[in-house]
Amino acid sequence: MRNRAVVFLLGAAALLYFPQGAGAQWVQAGKLKGVSVFALAAAGATIFAGTDRGIYRSSDNGANWSAASVGLPQGSLVMCLTLSGSNVYAGTAGLGVFLSEDNGANWKAVNSGLADLRIMSLFVDGKGLFAATMGGGVFLSTDDGAGWAAVSSGLPEATSINCLFKSGGRLYAGTDYRGLFFSTDNGANWKEIASNIKQENPVSCMATSGADLFAGTVNGVFSSSDDGSTWINRCSPLESAMFGILPQTSVMCLAAHDPIIFAGTDGAGVYMTRDRGKSWVRAGSGFPYNQIYALAVTEESLFAGTIKGGVWRLPLKKI
Repeated sequence: MRNRAVVFLLGAAALLYFPQGAGAQWVQAGKLKGVSVFALAAAGATIFAGTDRGIYRSSDNGANWSAASVGLPQGSLVMCLTLSGSNVYAGTAGLGVFLSEDNGANWKAVNSGLADLRIMSLFVDGKGLFAATMGGGVFLSTDDGAGWAAVSSGLPEATSINCLFKSGGRLYAGTDYRGLFFSTDNGANWKEIASNIKQENPVSCMATSGADLFAGTVNGVFSSSDDGSTWINRCSPLESAMFGILPQTSVMCLAAHDPIIFAGTDGAGVYMTRDRGKSWVRAGSGFPYNQIYALAVTEESLFAGTIKGGVWRLPLKKI
C-alpha cells in the first residue's frame, strides 16, 4: 500500500508539472469509426487514409470522408501512401503498388518488375519512386511505377524493410531486427550503420528535426546528431513517462512540425517533444485510442490514424 501511495503522489505531481499539449483537444475527423488506418498522406486540405478497407479521401481537412478505391481489389490492406505532384501512390499488403493520377478517383496497379508485392514503405523524390518490401529488399522506379528494378546490394536478404527516409544526401532503410542501413547512390549500394541501434530494435519509422535524425523502434525513439553514426535512447520504462520521458514502447510512426516531433505508439497514444527528444509530453488530451499507426501534419493540424478508431485531429495552434 505504501508503494502505491508513493506512485500516486508522484503521478499527481507530474501531471501538474508536465501539461498534456497545453489546451489542445483531440476530435474525431469525420466518420470512419471501426476503420483501422495504417497510412496517412496530406496535401493542403486534402487527406488520404490507407486502411484495412482500401483508401478514403477527405477534401475538407478531415471533416468528411469518401471511399476512393476504384481500381483497387476489394478489401485491399493499404500499408503506405506517398504523394508526388498530381500522382498518389499506395503500397498494399500483398497486391503491390497502385497509382492514381486523378487525386485518388481511380487507381491502377504498377507492378512490372516488382518481385515482392508486400509493400511496407514508399518514398519518392526527384530521383525516383522507391518501394520497401517485406522480404524482397528495395525496388526503384524512374517512370512513375511503370517498371521496377531491384536496388538492394548490401541489404540483408529475406528481411523486412520497414521504412525508407531521406536526409541530406543519404537514403535510409530501417529493417526488422537487422539494424539500419544507408545509401548515398540512389539505392544502388547500401551500407550498415554500425551503431547502438541493433537487431533488438527494429526500425519502423524515421523523421528529422533541424540537424537531428529520429528513429522509431520497438523500444521507443532514438535520436542522432551525426548522420546516424551514434544514437541516444530517448525513452525510459513506462513508469517514467510521468516525468516527461517517452515510454519505452513500440513507436509505429513519427511526424515533424519543426521543432516539434510527434511519436505515435502501439499502446501509449501520441507523444510530442519540443527539445529534440530530451523531454516528452502527451500530445493533446481527450484521445480515447492508444494504438496509433499513422501520423500526418498539415499547417493547421496533426492527424492520427488509429486501430479500429478511424482518423483523429489535433489543432496545432493550441499546443
